[in-house]
Amino acid sequence: MPAFISSVYATCHGSFKQLIEIVQSPEFDKYKTWVGNVGAAHAGKRYEISLNYRLREASFVRDQVLAFFNTLVKNLSDATSVV
Repeated sequence: MPAFISSVYATCHGSFKQLIEIVQSPEFDKYKTWVGNVGAAHAGKRYEISLNYRLREASFVRDQVLAFFNTLVKNLSDATSVV
């Protein structure tokens, strides 16, 4: 079974939060608003409003979202190590 978007989101969230604490940027608030609006953070009892649920029949798009989050996690990790 493919990864849940909410799991990759959680990893990304932690990386983003760590970087933002270092550089003091308002971008994290924009990120939190975006993931809340698209449902990336939802899982469990709120699965019906999750992005995973919305993309259940669009595996290509879901895979692209997962790739986006994985790339963002890597880039945030790289940025944190530089700062």
